[in-house]
Amino acid sequence: GTATPLSAYTALNAAAPLLAAGFANSRLYAGADTGSASFRVEDRLRVDAARTGMLEDGPPHERYADFALRAPAVLLPHTFNALPFVEHWRLGTTAGQWRDHLCTLFPEVRPNGYLEVLSIDAQPPDAVALPILVVSAVAWDVPLQGQLRQLLGPADPSLLARAARSGLRDDDLARAFYQLIDLALDAAERIGVDAYGEVLERAREEAALRTS
Repeated sequence: GTATPLSAYTALNAAAPLLAAGFANSRLYAGADTGSASFRVEDRLRVDAARTGMLEDGPPHERYADFALRAPAVLLPHTFNALPFVEHWRLGTTAGQWRDHLCTLFPEVRPNGYLEVLSIDAQPPDAVALPILVVSAVAWDVPLQGQLRQLLGPADPSLLARAARSGLRDDDLARAFYQLIDLALDAAERIGVDAYGEVLERAREEAALRTS
């Protein structure tokens, strides 16, 4: 089969905890140790749980629409703009107000004409090939999407907070992340990433450093 935007969204959403754990790189805040592997992800989840996080399993277009409609409509010029957008929609809203509202949402995977993956922290310049390859493989390779389903089971939002807090100190997440790397390296050749030999070779080098 051929990967579709919906299958890519489903797979990337399910993989969010592994991406957050495996590429966590924001332990410090204002020079202090937060105790979290990815304080950036953890802080985003705490700031506004109604417009962040990952979606539960189900048809992604329906799940995302429900997520967006339930999020507080913070931009609407109403006295009670903390109400879910759906309450304003019932009273009458414009397409422009809906588009503006969607820009206030920050889930782990956000559709914006393309799929924005927010789970990965900033990486050192010499360690960017691997996350690029892993995300590309998850989005494009149908066999990997099936393998990921077997590896992770249904999308589990509770894993995201665990990933942000513990990163690869969590043995289960670490085991699954390293399996994902192996699967993604195999998938890269199927989807043609090997045409960019330097990227694939660099990703393999980064993977070897991580697993050594």
